[in-house]
Order: sequence, then C-alpha cells, then structure tokens
Amino acid sequence: MKNVDLKIRRLTMSVKNQGQSIVKGSLILLIANLMVKIIGAAFKIPLTNLIGNEGMGIFNSAYNIYAGLFIVATAGLPVAVSKMISESTVTGNLIETKRIFKASYMMFLIIGIIGFYALYFFSDSLVRTTKFEGSNSAIKAISPAIFFVSLMSVYRGFFQGTTNMFPTAISEVVEALAKLVVGFTLAYILFPKGLSVSATGAIIGVTTGTFLSFAVLLIIHIIKKNSIYNQLSDTKPARSLNKIVWALLKIAIPVTISASVFTLTNMVDTFMIGRNLDSIKHLLSESPLQLYGKYTSKAVVLYNMPPTLVMSLCLALVPAISRAHTVKNKQLIKSTTTQSLKATLMFAAPCSAWLAVLAAPILKLLYGTDDATLLLQLVSPAVTFVSLVLVSNAILQATGHVSIPVINIAIGGIAKVIINYVLVSNPAININGAPIGTASCYFIYMVLNLTYVYKITKAEIGFSFWIKPIISALVSGAVAYFIFGICDVYFGGMGRIGIIFSLALSGGLSAAAYLLTLLATGGITKEDLSILPKGDKLAEMLIKIKLMK
Repeated sequence: MKNVDLKIRRLTMSVKNQGQSIVKGSLILLIANLMVKIIGAAFKIPLTNLIGNEGMGIFNSAYNIYAGLFIVATAGLPVAVSKMISESTVTGNLIETKRIFKASYMMFLIIGIIGFYALYFFSDSLVRTTKFEGSNSAIKAISPAIFFVSLMSVYRGFFQGTTNMFPTAISEVVEALAKLVVGFTLAYILFPKGLSVSATGAIIGVTTGTFLSFAVLLIIHIIKKNSIYNQLSDTKPARSLNKIVWALLKIAIPVTISASVFTLTNMVDTFMIGRNLDSIKHLLSESPLQLYGKYTSKAVVLYNMPPTLVMSLCLALVPAISRAHTVKNKQLIKSTTTQSLKATLMFAAPCSAWLAVLAAPILKLLYGTDDATLLLQLVSPAVTFVSLVLVSNAILQATGHVSIPVINIAIGGIAKVIINYVLVSNPAININGAPIGTASCYFIYMVLNLTYVYKITKAEIGFSFWIKPIISALVSGAVAYFIFGICDVYFGGMGRIGIIFSLALSGGLSAAAYLLTLLATGGITKEDLSILPKGDKLAEMLIKIKLMK
C-alpha cells in the first residue's frame, strides 16, 4: 500500500513539475511574442497608414507567397529536430544529439538554397498567377529571407528540444525590431518613388530581420553548446547519420505535408481571391488590390494576434509531451493535454468575443477607419478554432501521430477553397467570402483534430470543458458591447482619445466579468492554478474570499 501511495505521489509531482516546465517555457515565449506583437503592430499599422490598402496589397501578396514557400520548406523539420533532440537529451545520448544537429543542418541548408532560388527566379510567374501587379520586386527582395530562416530553424529546434526557450525568444524579438526599424524607415524614405517601391523597402526589413535573428542564434549556439553537451554521455550507442536522416524525414514529411496542404491551400486561396476579384472588378467600388489589402492588412493582422501567442505554448508542449511519451507516462500525457487545451480555450474564447463586438472601434483607433469591420467580425470565431488547432497539432505530433493532421487539414482546406470560390466571385459578397472560408476551414480542422486527440490521450474535453469558457466569453462580450456603447455616448466626440478611454474601460470590465463568470461556474479549478508559479497561494486566496471552492 505504501509503494502504491509513493508511486501516486511521485506521479503527482511529475505531473506538476511537467506542468511547471511547460508554463515556464510558455511564459518565456509568451513574453517574447507579446513584445514581437507590439513591435509588429508598431510596424504594420503605421505602414498601412503610410502606403494604404493598395500598398499593403502589394506587400502582403509578396509576403504571403514567401510565407507559403517558407512553411512548405521548414514546417516539419523544426518539429522533428525538437522532438528528436528532446528524446536524445532525456536519455543522455551525446553522439546522437550531435548527429541530429548535423543532419538537420545539412538538410536545412539545401532547403534554404532551393527556396531562395524558387522565389527569386520565378517571381514573374508568381505575379502573373496572382494578378496582383507590382509585387515582382517585393518578391525578389524577400527571397533571401527563406535561406536565413531555414538555417535559423535548426537552432530554434535544437534549443527547444533541450527545453531552453530563451534563444528562440531573443531571436524573435531581434527579428521583429529589425523589421520595424529597417522596414518602416525604407518604406518611408522610398514612398515618393511609388507604392511598389515603398512596399519593397518594407519587405527588405523582413529579410534583414531574418538575417540578424539567424546571427543571434548562431552566436548563442557557439556559446552554449558545450554546456549542453557536457551533461550528456558519449558512451551510449547512437544511430548512424543515415538512420537519423531517415528518422527526421519520417517525422518531418507528414508534418510538412500537413502544413503544406494548408499553406498551399492558402496560396491557391490567394491566387483565387485575386483572380475572382479581377473577374468582377467592373462591379466593385474598390480595386481587387485594395480589397485584398484591406482584408490582409487589417482583419487578418488583428485576428492572427491571439493565435500567435498560443504558439508559445505549442513550442514548449512538443518536447514536454515527447518526453512523457518516451517514458510511456499515459497519465502525464492526459493531464498535460487537458490542461493545455483548457488554457488555450480560456484564452482564445474571450478574444473571439472581444474582436467581434469591438471590431469597429479597434479598427478606428489603429487605422483611423472602420472599413474592415465586417471582415474582422466574420473571421473573429477563427481565433478560437486556430488556437485549438495549433495546440492539438502539437499534441498529435508529440505523441507520434504526425500523419493525422495531414488528412484533417486537407479536408478543411478543400472546404475553404470551395467556399471562397463560390462566395468571393459573388459581387454582393466579394472579399467578405474570404473570412467565411477561413473560419469554416479551421472549424472543420479543429473538430477533426480534437476527435483524434481524445481517442489517443483520453483528455477530459467533454461538455463541461466547452460550456463554461464559452458562456463566460459570451457574458464578457455582452459586457464589452454594453459598456462601450455607454462610453461612446459620452466620449464619442473626443476622437481617438475617447476611443482609447472607452476601449480601456469596456475591456477592463469585460475581462473582470469573464474571470468572475469562470470562477462562478467552476471554469477555473485549484488544479488549473497549481501549475502556475505561486498558483497554490493564489488558489488559497480565492478560496478564502469564497471566489473558488
């Protein structure tokens, strides 16, 4: 009986320590991502105000093509590197850890060269396909970025596999700062020469950022690698370089296919939006480039912010669950999965609600116009869907089920293409069909992913898992809508100062309403708080003042 109790206590401590490790890594990346988002907003919002919807259409058409090829090239291998490094370091295998790094570096080097070549030398063909004229020079300017990002991915995967999130965090901030300083400065200086030239200047900032980020990671690796290797043993048997390459590919290929299916779907989607809008442009009040720029530079930028922060959790989650999977700790996998998904839903659900009800004032504050209000409202539910997709993907990949998301995203991607083809080509709907297609795609993807996550991990994601955060988010959204409406009556004539005050008051009160509703419905438990730093003391305080049972 004592042995059983001892095992239970050890397992409980293991779950808690694992949760704290994930939270620590997630918090590091969360802080970095918050900084990156603030810096990114300081870049994208003034840039949009400088070059307008049409200029951002040029910028985003080039950037989205780069992003598509970038994900096709580098989506799977960083996950594979992180997973395999995690498994080799947890067993203390020095030789295999070094060989994994060497193999991944060679593979990324080849990928980076091919990616650069494809973007630079086929830019004309890409422009003709999208029908977004003027983006040729911008595509060429961003082509070197894929080379630097490829090499950068090796180091990020390596450090994430050793559960060290600081290098990734630092490199992300450096990349964002360079993009802001170099990109916006060049866009401003080159603005008199035309929108295409100005947008190309902004794109050069992206390329500069990837180079400096790679340089930072290279320096950190040179400094830190010996301290990491000294903790491992060189006496353990290791697989050959060829076997490691195949093992990397075995993990990376399904993940890459999964990401590529959706990325290629997005690229096809971009091409379709351009061509479909071009076919009805004589019936539209704005040009296709302006409509595309309005959607991608305003609605998409804002809806992408919360899910990007969720990536912090995902990067910490893969090596953490991989370690539990390696030692076959099913209880730890179940607990970690449940807590991660629950935290994601509690974060994303109110973000969807706030974006939907406060779309117009947020857009007015940031861009001086609310011309993308309906676009943002239509895509706002996707914040929750995308966030849960990201985390469920990480869980499936970490437990070795890397092929499952491939089929799921293919189904969602097909739905997106069909919906966009039908709706965007309808003059009465036009660009508003794009966010509908995006939200529908991610909803299908999320449902399919979570079905498999439940089957594999037995995570507790039943009815109560959903209903409490959703009810709390709806209450929060209603409070935000009501309070902002009242504030707008009194402060609406004060311009942006009035909007800031109204958003701050409605946002603060709606956040308080969300937390209180969660506590009242039992949406947050003592166990949820226990994995946080000082979480036990916080739980005790809430119990003492009778806000938690």
